[in-house]
Amino acid sequence: REDAVVRVPSLLAMGEKREFRLANIFLARIRKQVRAFRPDVVHLHHPFWLGSLGLFMARQLRIPAIYTYHTRLEHYAHFVPLPGMLFRNLISHALIKRFANRCDGVIVPTYSTEEYLRMIGVTTPTFVQPTGIEYERFQAVETSELKTLRDKLGLSSEKVFISVARLSNEKNIDFMIEAIDRLRQESDVPFRFLMIGDGHQRDRLQKKIDSLELGSHFTLVGAVQPEEMALWYNLGDAFLFASKSETQGMVIL
Repeated sequence: REDAVVRVPSLLAMGEKREFRLANIFLARIRKQVRAFRPDVVHLHHPFWLGSLGLFMARQLRIPAIYTYHTRLEHYAHFVPLPGMLFRNLISHALIKRFANRCDGVIVPTYSTEEYLRMIGVTTPTFVQPTGIEYERFQAVETSELKTLRDKLGLSSEKVFISVARLSNEKNIDFMIEAIDRLRQESDVPFRFLMIGDGHQRDRLQKKIDSLELGSHFTLVGAVQPEEMALWYNLGDAFLFASKSETQGMVIL
């Protein structure tokens, strides 16, 4: 319900196209509305601004703070105005360790993620809870709708590769472009690669595709509405993914 949502405006925007935003946690109305809501638990998703405010509020209200860890921060160093190697190898791990150990519980999506937290020194009780998915929705696709989409994209008998990701450095899109270029050179099987998603790197990636003359093989589709994703997934013969920053890639599920 919208009346149960507290929207927090940005205080600062960073990144090439101001796509990375810091919330304004200094607004008094945030604390007032949270107190009025009277939560039983505070669920946190990152250790920065809003996450820190949530932890502070949990302590003020004397209720548990539960942290779901699902982002490898060291792979987002390009968004942070600090030396990349310093953030990747030291600061990011220290931030996660300190924040997680101040919470009452930590939820992670995979056992490998739990192992990483233990490796960096997290001692808070940790619970592995894989992310759920509406399996049936992704199977219920009409053949006629699939044909319409193929016709719209100008697809005939070629193999179709699908990938879904934000067009950002940590998603490793450059690697996939280079891999598709090599596949084109080494295979005579007709194919198309459809990259679904948008982001601040789109213009640069398109220039790279054009410079390699990959336009007939590699297409940046752009953003697709969530309710249409099942159709696009079923369009592909294979799903490709190269991101290095996932704890459990939602798009793979």
